[in-house]
Amino acid sequence: MRSLLLLIIAGTLFSCAQIQQLADKYQKEVQKQKMEREKKEREQQQSQQTVTITEGSSSSSCTQSSSCTQSSSCTQNSSTQNTPVHKAASFVTTLSQQEIQEYLEFHNKARKEVGVPPVQWSDEIAAYSQEWADYLAQNNRFEHRSDHRYGENIAMHYDNALVNGAKLWYQEKKHYKGAVLNSSNWSKAGHYTQMVWRATRYIGAGKATNAKGQIIIVGNYDPAGNMMGQKAY
Repeated sequence: MRSLLLLIIAGTLFSCAQIQQLADKYQKEVQKQKMEREKKEREQQQSQQTVTITEGSSSSSCTQSSSCTQSSSCTQNSSTQNTPVHKAASFVTTLSQQEIQEYLEFHNKARKEVGVPPVQWSDEIAAYSQEWADYLAQNNRFEHRSDHRYGENIAMHYDNALVNGAKLWYQEKKHYKGAVLNSSNWSKAGHYTQMVWRATRYIGAGKATNAKGQIIIVGNYDPAGNMMGQKAY
């Protein structure tokens, strides 16, 4: 009888020890899962913040005039900076040297009017511009790239001259009086302010014709202009 009682007590104690071990193990597993969940949540929050910054760093606006021309310009967040480009070793373009020179000279004339340094033509940027112009023409679209490596102006009209895209953007000069750019005032003059942005050093452009016979012009700028919270010059 005594032996049976001892066995019952020992079994009870053993069961309690097992239960305690299981409880401790369960508590550790719950804590581990909680830590992993919190880690994933932090990673997701960081990822969402990165996406927000990337998407929020650039926006575009499209204006249409009565002459059936369209233009659109990108604006950049002041935290976004671009590094200077290197000239491409080789560059194939349909643009003539005269077109390039006219486009470059028109930009530098506009920049001289407000006292900012001239820009230089970059074959590398021009190749990038031409690639996007071809894409827009082939797909009958009119929109900015999503990656925004450079500042960007785009235009669409029926005149084949590259410089006429720049002349269209230049018309916005009357809307800019040297104010600090913000989300409410940049859109009316965004093409012009990108053209004369003081920090810009290199430009390039490309053009293509879509199925409707419209000429699409893409102009890119490095470093990008239209930084919110800053003046163009």
